[in-house]
Amino acid sequence: MDVEQQCSSSEGEEYTLAPEVMDEENVLPSEMTALLTGGDGNEDKGFSAAPPETNGVMRPRSYQLEMLDEAMKRNVVVTRIWFLAPTVSLCQQQYAVICSQLPAVQVRFLSGADNVDRWSTQNLWDAVLENVQVVVSTHQILYDALAHAFVTLKGLALLVFDEAHHCVESHPANMIMRDFYHPLLRDEGKEHVPHILGISASPIVNSKPRGLQIIEENLNALCRTPRIHREELLQHVYSPSLELLIHPDPGSSDGQALDSLLSVYRELDILQDPYVISLRAENTATSRAQLAKILPKRKTYCQDQLKALCTKAKHIYQEFGIWAADYYIANSIDRLKSNSNTLVIFGCHDSERHYLLKVLSRVKVERVEPSTLGDTRDISPKLELFIDLLVRESVPHFAGLVFIEQRVAAAVLSHLLSVHPRTKYLFECATFVGTSASMYRKATGIADIIELRGQENTLDDFRNGKKNLIISTSVLEEGIDISACHLVVCFSRPPNLKSFVQRRGRARARQSKFVLMLAQRDKIGMVAKWEELEEEMKKMYLDDKRKLEETGRIEAMVERDDRRYLVESTGALITLDTALAHLYHFCALLPRAQYVDLRPAFSVTEDPDTNFITAEVTLPSCVDSSVRRRAGICEWQTERMAKKDAAFELYIALHKAGLVNDNLLPLTKEAANKFAVETRPSMVSVPRRLNPWIPLANEWLGSPQLYSSVVELTGTDNSKLWMELLLPSHLPSVPEFSLYWNRNITFRALVKPPVRVDLPRAGECDVLRKMTQVLLQSIFRGRMKPNEMDFPALFSPCEGIGDLNLWAGSQEATDAYANDPLNESYGFVRDKTGNLKPYSFKEWTMDIPRQVGIRDRNLEQEVPPKELSIRAAPLPKRRDFLHPDSMDSSNDLSQNSKFEVLLAANCIVDNLPLAYSSFAFFIPAILHRIEVSLAADELRKTILAPVNIQDLKLIITAISASSAREDTNYQRLEFLGDSILKMCTSVQLIAEYPNWHEGYLSAKKDQTVANSRLARAACETGLHRFIRTESFTGLKWRPLYISDLLKESGKDACRKMSTKTLADVVEALIGAAFVDGGFEKVLKCLNIFLPEIVWHSPQFNSGALNEASTLRVPLPTYFEGLEQLIGYEFTKKILLIEAMTHPSFETHPHTASYQRLEFLGDSVLDFVMVTKIFAHSDELSHIQMHLSRSALVNADFLALLCMESAIEVEINGIIEDASTGTFYTARKKELKQIWKFMRHHHQGVAQAQRESVQRYTPLRDDIWDALTSGMSYPWAKLRRLETNKFFSDVIESIIGAIYVDSHGDFSACEAFMERIGILPYLHRILDSSGKIHLLHPKAQLGHLAQSDEVQYIVGLETDEDSTSSDSPPRKKRHICRVLIGGEEVVEVGGGFSKEEVQTKAADEAVGVLLSRRRATKMRGRTSMA
Repeated sequence: MDVEQQCSSSEGEEYTLAPEVMDEENVLPSEMTALLTGGDGNEDKGFSAAPPETNGVMRPRSYQLEMLDEAMKRNVVVTRIWFLAPTVSLCQQQYAVICSQLPAVQVRFLSGADNVDRWSTQNLWDAVLENVQVVVSTHQILYDALAHAFVTLKGLALLVFDEAHHCVESHPANMIMRDFYHPLLRDEGKEHVPHILGISASPIVNSKPRGLQIIEENLNALCRTPRIHREELLQHVYSPSLELLIHPDPGSSDGQALDSLLSVYRELDILQDPYVISLRAENTATSRAQLAKILPKRKTYCQDQLKALCTKAKHIYQEFGIWAADYYIANSIDRLKSNSNTLVIFGCHDSERHYLLKVLSRVKVERVEPSTLGDTRDISPKLELFIDLLVRESVPHFAGLVFIEQRVAAAVLSHLLSVHPRTKYLFECATFVGTSASMYRKATGIADIIELRGQENTLDDFRNGKKNLIISTSVLEEGIDISACHLVVCFSRPPNLKSFVQRRGRARARQSKFVLMLAQRDKIGMVAKWEELEEEMKKMYLDDKRKLEETGRIEAMVERDDRRYLVESTGALITLDTALAHLYHFCALLPRAQYVDLRPAFSVTEDPDTNFITAEVTLPSCVDSSVRRRAGICEWQTERMAKKDAAFELYIALHKAGLVNDNLLPLTKEAANKFAVETRPSMVSVPRRLNPWIPLANEWLGSPQLYSSVVELTGTDNSKLWMELLLPSHLPSVPEFSLYWNRNITFRALVKPPVRVDLPRAGECDVLRKMTQVLLQSIFRGRMKPNEMDFPALFSPCEGIGDLNLWAGSQEATDAYANDPLNESYGFVRDKTGNLKPYSFKEWTMDIPRQVGIRDRNLEQEVPPKELSIRAAPLPKRRDFLHPDSMDSSNDLSQNSKFEVLLAANCIVDNLPLAYSSFAFFIPAILHRIEVSLAADELRKTILAPVNIQDLKLIITAISASSAREDTNYQRLEFLGDSILKMCTSVQLIAEYPNWHEGYLSAKKDQTVANSRLARAACETGLHRFIRTESFTGLKWRPLYISDLLKESGKDACRKMSTKTLADVVEALIGAAFVDGGFEKVLKCLNIFLPEIVWHSPQFNSGALNEASTLRVPLPTYFEGLEQLIGYEFTKKILLIEAMTHPSFETHPHTASYQRLEFLGDSVLDFVMVTKIFAHSDELSHIQMHLSRSALVNADFLALLCMESAIEVEINGIIEDASTGTFYTARKKELKQIWKFMRHHHQGVAQAQRESVQRYTPLRDDIWDALTSGMSYPWAKLRRLETNKFFSDVIESIIGAIYVDSHGDFSACEAFMERIGILPYLHRILDSSGKIHLLHPKAQLGHLAQSDEVQYIVGLETDEDSTSSDSPPRKKRHICRVLIGGEEVVEVGGGFSKEEVQTKAADEAVGVLLSRRRATKMRGRTSMA
């Protein structure tokens, strides 16, 4: 039947017979997955899912799960599961599926190819099954193992009978139950027998009335057809239309080849048989006895081979006609003549082969040509009728299946259809016939022309459309996964009712057709048994249709319920009629993940006494387990209303849990106010920068307390100069800084801590102001106000001023020479004829060479020699001494080749010594640095007062943009603070909202850490007034006056500032707080800028998360070794289970997927990487830090580690000693990688795992060579892995799980990162001192291209590119052309994705450009030489 069968033991044990009506039949039974991956047998089963558009869905439909609700209800300590299937092909298929779905589980496939029948010792069997959790075999192998006591049923937890209808009569499946299960159950009770899971689409094998009852008795079970999940039955079960094709009975043979073959066979002389000849020549008692036995029966090898050939040729003729019989005979003879290895005749001697060739050479065979098939006389009426059917039913995307009786007939029919003019262009045919893995089946005979070598690809080709018609024997009736067919034809009549049911079940497509071809003699009624069977088939078909019609009638009933749920605060309302739509809408907004079905899953239960229905609904695993599942509270006649009831109750629970708002909408719909990331303009207008001199100006208005600081300048030659600075306020610490006079001379400036000085006496401040004026006038005379001396900062020589007149004023140069001609510390020389332009005195001179070209500026004529002159250097024009001037090296006051010679009579000399005049050059720069410190200190004492940052230099760095060109800028601290903010936010949110899924958490985190929010915080707190973005140049510098500062204090001025800068400074201050005082000060900083959150420390939050993990469960059995691999033993195992649970896995209703832990682990990983990079002894630039982090936390690198990190496990293998024929065990080591432990329920996940590992294997050595010893990061090779996101997600979720389990111990997380290779590569990067090239190829190509535009043109390979004539077709790959400035540089193909091929193309393009640059340099050197 096409519906499921559910069995409940009359003795209390519960068993299940499950149908095969799913679109994908090779699905791992969910009970097995639950047992092996930690599902709780006491809970109702939940099943993971996939999006509707994907294949490989592991969530069976609800009506298919009905039979699972009562199976395995009690907990089972799994020792071993034995999976049984009737055929080797089916065993191979199920083995492959189990391995792909549960790669960490040890699975063993036992077949005749392993020579199991010769394993004769208990030790051998024990070794083979050691640590094996799932065994797959045919029934016979298990029966033999039980019979010889190598295996006992007590050691098994679960027996899975695939195609359980075989459990009848003397079939090995029934013998297992009859000879071992039932006696054990009778003698020792149900606690000592394994659970039974039966899977069948048709629990009856023949039309016997007691067929169903027999199976029930054999399985100790009661079969029931489900009568619930009606909507899905109506939606998914498509009954094919039944058609009978009656064909004439075959006539007698009139084919020349067949008649000739039959004639040759009849005329054979048995005495000429090689075996008879050998026996007669032997002439022993034994040989004579053997002769007497075989001669009457004509039973020799050659006779059997020729008889089989005749029989099959006759069958081919009767089924297909003359052409097919001639083709078959000719082909068989040709294969015998061939010396190829394709024909192996078991036990055939050369004499027998030669004899067969001699006999068959007498057969008259004419070569048949496909062109003759147009003549209907060459084909049988049955075949002609069949071809008419195929042509008539041929439609686009056709998929058909033909069942035929004999293997050779399948081969002949497939060939015939491939050459027949009416079918060869419509159908791509393939065969699929039964096989055996037994070593005794390796031989073949002359009558067998079927080739099995290409058969392994037949079903895959059929699924992907490369083949659209399969000719098969009964092997495809059951078990084997095959796509739904539009047409199923029984070319040979079904032998029994079971075959009819199973063959009909293959026609599952919409509007499909099931065709029975019957001979006229069968139709007329020559065989009463067949007539009875035919009537039974028709009755079953009509019964199914009536059941579906009745189901539709019941579901059309109208039922009502007036329950309402009203939110008082808003008036929002849901009813039973609207709840289902609301629930689907809620699920549609859950975080999307590949291979995950976000739809709610309903299961319904029908009361067998009242026929009333109740429903339960389960949401995807990303929803918190406390509200993931709810049942309706009423009973209903229709499934429709039962589902509405369950949806209504669940949606109310979602609202009470806070997962939908008071408008009864999902929280993500509040994007306009709650979760929205604020929009921000790129630039905003903010008040002007704080001027810290204004408060000092106000201090001068009273009688201030003065503080003296010594400014110490130390030259490159260690010469020193001291100057006293007096301020009316305590000066904060000013970081030491450099003053760059020129390339060769640099001064280090140190502002020493201030000391309090006594209040000055009357007039002393005026002297200090006058001294300051003298200093400033020496350089900035033209920029100063006449007679204004109200400076907010006063300078004076440390040795005291004394007589101010000795410092002020000037004297004639000639007088200076006359008073002290040997003095070398004259002040600036000023040319009276040049607007008193200052010069640096070099030397006095009397004898001036004429070639110097000394000119009197007034007379414009050459000066007579021997007149007193001054050699002097012009003063530098630059006024910015805070930054090196790479263009000028001429500012040396003592040594300068660019001098001028001035007449002493035209010059005056300042009284202020040269050293103090030189100091005056630096006053603007010194005051600027003091201003920066004053502003930072004001920020520390106001906005940041709660944080109490001790190191003022951190604040200075944090408020300085790179455009300000200070000694430090905020980029490194911003890089650190960004990671800390995200870390604190992630831990805070995941602890504060324990029932929020990853989608809500990500949205809230994005809103919290968004630049727009941080920029607003900077403006709201006034931080923007402290941010420095303009660079100091000194060009427009003017002396500060108290009067001007007081006027400025009342002015409102604005400046434009980037919102990105505003946000960066907030993050930089968070980083500064962390450096100064760890998380304690970070939290205080966060409370200032993000006060809407009640912040707790990460340690506090991690402890709350740990306490919230209350579920106590042991690790699944197949997790053995995982903790050893990770290097961490979990106290709360549930955290590790969740960390390894893909969102598609939903068996356990109280176990979440890894998404929340991955959300946390991502931030923890980033934090650990950033803090270690930031703290490196060799301070890295912001760019270097960013590149290092990107190399370590990108998804491809983490996926690589997930595929590489492994633990060794030992597996027993069996080896046969060829010389003795005995077997012995050999232990081999196998690697079990992290990814193999991930729990999932989707075939697409398994496929993605396999494909990723296949891509990784050939690239592994190159990638690891690059990582361990290469000097360039292997971006392109890593991208070529094209790994799925779940590989990296698992690594991050493990980190998150360790963090929670260890109560926020970062060292435990670091130990895991060290173990899998993250930290070792980080150390290599840091130890390389920047020599490892980390820049992504696309970014590097952009730099090399400079102003030229870089274009990536991506397309698909052509057919010629993607395949060759001798290679199998494959999915087309991507190609990429790189154009730079319109010129094509490279073209790269073979890409698995657009991103991968672009990365590879960029990498090659970089190589091309670098080669061109090297060639250009070489040509330049050659031309210069």
